[in-house]
Amino acid sequence: MAQTSNVLIKGLEILSGDPVMKSAIANFRPQVIYTDSLLYSWQLKFQEFVMRYSIPTIVHLRGDLWREFFGWLRGSTLRARALRSPTYFESWLGLALADKVTPICRWLQRETQRHFPSKPSQVVYQGVDPREFFPVHGLHLHHPAVAIIQNHTVYQKTLGLLEFTHVVEKLPNVHFYITTGESVKQTYFPLVQAAFLRFKNVHFLRGIGYPDGVRRLLTSSDLYVLPSGLDCCPTTVLEASLMRKPVIGSRVGGIPEIILDGVTGWSVPNEDPDGWIDRITTILEDSKLSKQLGSQGRRWAAKNFGWAVIASQVEQLINEAAEGRLRQVS
Repeated sequence: MAQTSNVLIKGLEILSGDPVMKSAIANFRPQVIYTDSLLYSWQLKFQEFVMRYSIPTIVHLRGDLWREFFGWLRGSTLRARALRSPTYFESWLGLALADKVTPICRWLQRETQRHFPSKPSQVVYQGVDPREFFPVHGLHLHHPAVAIIQNHTVYQKTLGLLEFTHVVEKLPNVHFYITTGESVKQTYFPLVQAAFLRFKNVHFLRGIGYPDGVRRLLTSSDLYVLPSGLDCCPTTVLEASLMRKPVIGSRVGGIPEIILDGVTGWSVPNEDPDGWIDRITTILEDSKLSKQLGSQGRRWAAKNFGWAVIASQVEQLINEAAEGRLRQVS
C-alpha cells in the first residue's frame, strides 16, 4: 500500500513539473518556450492546461526517437523495458503536444512528419563556432592517419563502426585512431574495442578532451571518417570541416546533408566497403585534392552552420511563434 502511494505521489510530482521551472514560467510569463527536452515539453503543456494559460512550445528534436528506442528495446531485459518504456511514452507525448518541432536535419523532419503529419516543423541544424577550431600541434600519429570521433551510446550508431572492420582489414597500411566524443557513458564502446582488437593499424585514444583534444587529433590527422548506422547532424563532421580536413561519412540519416560530395568529402553507403576504400585511398594519395576538400569544407561549415547563422534562424522562428505564426519550413 505504501509503495502504491509513493508511485502516485511521484506521478503527481512529474505531472506538476519542475517547481523551479514552474515558478519561473508563472512569474516571467514568456511568450514562447523553446526546449530540447521532450519531457519538459509535455509537462509544460500539462501545466498550461491546469493553470489556464497558453504559451507556444517549440521542441528542438536532436535524434530519431523511434529508431533509438525500438533498437534499444530489442536488446533489453523485461525489467529494463518496464522501467524505460514510460520515459519513451513521455517523450512521445512531448512531441505530440508540442506546437512546433525543429528537427536537426531534413531527414529527421521527414521522419517526424511521418509520425505526426500535421505537426508544423522547421529544420534547425546543429551549430558550431568556427572560432573554436584552429590548428593545435603536439599529437604525434603514424601516417597516413584517419581520425574517428564517435559516441557509442546508441547501438544503431555504433553498428556502422562495427561494420567498418571490412574496410580496415583491406587497408593495413592506413592507421585509424578511434576515440569517444562526449564525457558520457559509452555503453557500446566495449563492442568496438572487441571488434578492432585484432588490427595492428587501429589505435584507441583516451583522454581526448573537448575541444582542445579534438583540435589536436584533427590537426595531426589526414582525414576524418564517420562510419555510423544512425546519425542526424553529427557535429564531428562539421568540426572536421572547420579544421580543414576532408570528411567521409556513412550515407545514412542527415549525414549526406552536411557533406557536399566531391566538394567537402563524400558520403558512402555502409554496405559498400569497396566504395569506402576507394574514397579513403583517393584522398590519402592526392595531397592537392585533400587540401582542396579541406579548404572548401571550412568555408562550407562556417557559412552554413556557424552559430551566428543558426541563432538568427532560431530568433526568427521564435518571433514568428510569438506573433502566432507557426508555419512549416523545410
